[in-house]
Amino acid sequence: MIIAEGVADAQTIDRVWMDIYQSPAGPCTMMGVGLDTVEHIETNYVQKRHLPRTTLEWLHKHYVIQGKLGNKCNKGGLYPVPAPGEKT
Repeated sequence: MIIAEGVADAQTIDRVWMDIYQSPAGPCTMMGVGLDTVEHIETNYVQKRHLPRTTLEWLHKHYVIQGKLGNKCNKGGLYPVPAPGEKT
């Protein structure tokens, strides 16, 4: 929801997370494994706990159906596609 509502971008979320939790990676970086996979996991979580689907629908509309799945594609994801030779 933080990204969907324009409160912060993926880089800011990861930076804050890594600072607070002394973690080598933030949640947006970790979701780079595949936003379709994230969607699948979250769909199950939302159904089992009877949660609102708002954020899940936003993720689907803005990323999954556009093929912006993260590191598994060349369209990027929560992070833009890195320039050739640039580390992700």
